[in-house]
Amino acid sequence: TRRSSDLKLFEKELKKPFTETSLEDLQTQLPKLFDELQITKHLNIQPPNNNITVTIRNHVFEDLCNETAKLELTHKTVGCHLSSALACAFAKATGKPIVIENEETSPDHATTILYKVLED
Repeated sequence: TRRSSDLKLFEKELKKPFTETSLEDLQTQLPKLFDELQITKHLNIQPPNNNITVTIRNHVFEDLCNETAKLELTHKTVGCHLSSALACAFAKATGKPIVIENEETSPDHATTILYKVLED
C-alpha cells in the first residue's frame, strides 16, 4: 500500500528501521526528514504521556488530506494519508498500537493530529 511504501522511504532515508528508533529520536529526526524530502518545513511532534500531538503546516499532502476529510467515516477511522503513515511510524517505534484520536485543520492550514498510545 501507499502508506507502507512511504514508511519504507522514510526508513531508507533515516538509514534505520522505525523498530530500532525511539519516539524521542523521531521527534527530532522526522522534522528534518520531512524538510529534506520537501514534504513540509513545519512539523512539530510533542512527546507522549500516553498521547502524541503532531502539528504540521503547509505540507504537500494538504489537498489529498482535504479530499479524505470529505469521507467522514474513513477520515475518522484512519485519518488522511499523512496522519495514517505517521501513526504507523509511531506504532513501529513504540511497539504499541496507536489510535488517531482527532485530526483538525485550522483556517491557517495547520493540521493538528492527536494520537493515543494504547497500553497493554
